[in-house]
Amino acid sequence: DRGINVPKDIGIAVFGDQPQLEYIRPRITRVGNTPSLLAHRATEMLLERLSGAYAGPARSDVIPCNLHAFDTA
Repeated sequence: DRGINVPKDIGIAVFGDQPQLEYIRPRITRVGNTPSLLAHRATEMLLERLSGAYAGPARSDVIPCNLHAFDTA
């Protein structure tokens, strides 16, 4: 609407691999993974903490993501 050309004038990328993005044109570049994978790992870590199976310092986990480069990169 504003005369901006994607990706010539601006690049767009989002985090999250949502199926609704398939209906947007131009197709948006995205990086992410399935929300259920993130929720599963977060739940595991929380249950380990609550059950006493893990009592150490705060921790984090690296979960691999997928890059889907489309029309906006």
